[in-house]
Amino acid sequence: MEKRKSSTFNFHCFTVFKDIPSDLIKTFTVDRGKEFARYVDIENTLNIDVYFADVYAFGKEVHTVEVESVLEVFKKYSDLKKKNI
Repeated sequence: MEKRKSSTFNFHCFTVFKDIPSDLIKTFTVDRGKEFARYVDIENTLNIDVYFADVYAFGKEVHTVEVESVLEVFKKYSDLKKKNI
């Protein structure tokens, strides 16, 4: 993402999530990058909880299958399938 600005991230986040039914979005987990500084806007606009990953915690790993499942939902409900993720 260019310049890693929170306003840029939120714009793209809302653009992607607008096409996904709200009952499929319950939480959103992000790292501690500066682009997530305005996470409260995401919580309020999408009515979801935003969590921050503890990236340095031992034994906490993201499973590839879970990530692939999330990407499939994004591709189904947005134009990400055109971007070839």
